Amino acid sequence: MSAAKSSGKLSHMRAWFEVMRVSNAPTVLSNAIAGAALGELTVIAVATGPRNLIADGLILRTDPSVWDARIASIVVGLLAYIGGMMLNDAFDAAIDARERPMRAIPSGRVAQSHAFVAGFACLFAALIAAWLTASTLALAATLVLVGAVLTYNALHALTSASVVLLALCRALACVIPMFAYAGDDWKLCVTNGALALPVVLAAWTLGLSVMARGEVAGETDRKIVKRRGNASHIMILLAPFTVALALVFVSQNGALNPNAYLISNELRTMLRSALPFGIAVMIVTTTLRARMNVERDPRTTPSAVALWISCLALIDAMAMFALGQFVLGTLCGGLCLLTRKLQRSIAGS
Repeated sequence: MSAAKSSGKLSHMRAWFEVMRVSNAPTVLSNAIAGAALGELTVIAVATGPRNLIADGLILRTDPSVWDARIASIVVGLLAYIGGMMLNDAFDAAIDARERPMRAIPSGRVAQSHAFVAGFACLFAALIAAWLTASTLALAATLVLVGAVLTYNALHALTSASVVLLALCRALACVIPMFAYAGDDWKLCVTNGALALPVVLAAWTLGLSVMARGEVAGETDRKIVKRRGNASHIMILLAPFTVALALVFVSQNGALNPNAYLISNELRTMLRSALPFGIAVMIVTTTLRARMNVERDPRTTPSAVALWISCLALIDAMAMFALGQFVLGTLCGGLCLLTRKLQRSIAGS
């Protein structure tokens, strides 16, 4: 009896993990970490207070209250993502009952009402976390994020243009901690090129979201096949931009230049150039392979989408390595691998 209860609890927990799409959650955390690092790096050149060395060259202010606020900003995007995913399944319960009857809500493993309550609770928690940052811009961006999540879930079944909102959400997951760590100095983020990362993340998300729409439709549906083909072309065009992003960060002047670091040597300089471009080549190669697989067999679309989602963390890693943040770059790369591992047991789309 005890074993049966334990099995039931595990099954129920797994159902909730499926609704939350936890397999993709590490990429959101990676976006936030990269955004926070970029926000901090933009103010290093003008910082005058006490400094300490942490995370292999990343200088953080030592005020405990500021540290607490920063931690809160990093979880905002994660809370909004989890809440948005739960609301997505709750809103789509009727559609999933026809097209994806094995999903958690249509199959009865999770109650639709419970998903609604949990989803809205997570969005509210995201707002609270943003408020704790004491950053006006972070709170404002979080309000936009929550609004985009709710608008997408309400309208995505009615118009394909709603994928733009997904791109916006992904960018904001990076921008919110960036603003919090930059002390609300958005102009500094713009002039130092820090916003290049969220722009690329948004573009990448837009391409894979177009690909993901209608992924369960019959492969004989010409409109869906054409959409997938167009999306795959978009991804091919976007992939080289990851190389451009690496170039921007490697060559950037001002607060993002190598002089901002306490550790500098020939090996570090070489790695700052080699690692980002190596990752960029990996992303391009992966994109090409996935595209060819989709063209050969449209049924591989879900696996291609999952792969491209994991690449979002690789883009973060590339940016961190380009800035000489090797610990953070390795962390983002590890979150990419964690995403791939989780996707093997819990569907990411």
